[in-house]
Amino acid sequence: MTSVKFLVILLIIFFIAVLIQRNYSKDIRRESKNPSNTISPSVSPVPTSIPTLAPTARPTILPTSASGSTNINNFIYPNSQRISPGGNSIVLQSSDDPQVITNWYKDKITSMGMNAKSFVQTNTNGNILNKLAGANKSINVSIEISKQNSESETVIKILIK
Repeated sequence: MTSVKFLVILLIIFFIAVLIQRNYSKDIRRESKNPSNTISPSVSPVPTSIPTLAPTARPTILPTSASGSTNINNFIYPNSQRISPGGNSIVLQSSDDPQVITNWYKDKITSMGMNAKSFVQTNTNGNILNKLAGANKSINVSIEISKQNSESETVIKILIK
């Protein structure tokens, strides 16, 4: 008798599960037919657009030797002023758009035949931080391009190893 009771309870649970599954499937089909009711996650509450500008300066391709004679002066952006000089590092400042500067450095790293390259670009609420790196047998260069939303100047930090 207990086996029969147990079997009846299992059948009732199974029947309830089937009903729940059918209702859930109907809700899914209804939502897929009417996607306007779905909410998509948003990265930023305020959409931002990044204007596309044509680069104003192109890197000058300079021959590099395998002995590591490439110096930091080869990485000075044309429309920039030095903020702090240094031996293997330098800080520059420019009024050019950060994307134009970033593209110039990408072209520079590529034109020097650096086979180990990394380009990371971020823009959060108008605050820009772009990090570029390149390396070959004779040189390892790291470049950081940053611009705060509230500032008009772009800062360029260069380190050569």
